[in-house]
Amino acid sequence: MSRPLLAFVHLISATLYLGGWVMLGAIAVPALRRGLNSEEFRTALAAVLRLLHPFIYACFGVVVLTGAVVYYQTRGLVTGEPLVRLFQLLGAKLFLVFVATMTSGYQVFAVGREVIFWEYDEETRKEEGYRRVLRRLQIWTGVNILVALGILYLGYLMARP
Repeated sequence: MSRPLLAFVHLISATLYLGGWVMLGAIAVPALRRGLNSEEFRTALAAVLRLLHPFIYACFGVVVLTGAVVYYQTRGLVTGEPLVRLFQLLGAKLFLVFVATMTSGYQVFAVGREVIFWEYDEETRKEEGYRRVLRRLQIWTGVNILVALGILYLGYLMARP
């Protein structure tokens, strides 16, 4: 695959990854909460998470793979002082990718799981317990948005001459 095409796929996947988190935190949860009663809201949010979490993770996987391939193809084209700057930015970006993996994993597999399987957990079935879980969902979604924005910013800095 050519470098421009891989870079395009990388950018589109990164946009969809960030857009998935924004859609969940800023659009889906507030809209569903406003328009539905408690039981309908829980069912609708669980359905949204069942669809959105695999989509977000698929986009994240494509971003990581295409980023590695694009970097591998470009590594011989940069020398001297720009190479040192590139490695500094790459180190910070890879650290944030690790953080994104951990925070999104927690949000999907711990908090999201509680939301999806709320009817099977006695504590979550109570209104107060569900509000606490929903608050954690929104907090971790916000954290994932901030980490993704940091990764995108570092990617922008890496692409600048």
